[in-house]
Amino acid sequence: PGIGPAVAPGDKVRVHYTVTVLGGGLVDSSRDRGLPAEFVVGFAPIDGWNEALVGMRPGGQREVEVPPDLAYGPEGVEGIVPPMATLLCNIELIAVADPDWP
Repeated sequence: PGIGPAVAPGDKVRVHYTVTVLGGGLVDSSRDRGLPAEFVVGFAPIDGWNEALVGMRPGGQREVEVPPDLAYGPEGVEGIVPPMATLLCNIELIAVADPDWP
């Protein structure tokens, strides 16, 4: 579950993630690159993460199934995510709103 401040909408977060297509292959993994993602909750790279992150605490992990309407929808991502795909996302919250971030 993690410890520390819980994520709220508008917080800046740092996360590691792995995203796969449900029943399919790997889409992306920050863990594989060794470089976590940073963004403001409400502007996540996958819309479903905006809901999934709220309430998480640093050190916590969640595995969430993101339906197509909160992922890439009918367009998908050519050659990577088929249209109307459900994504399985494993998200690890590393930090919330560190004031030293640029």
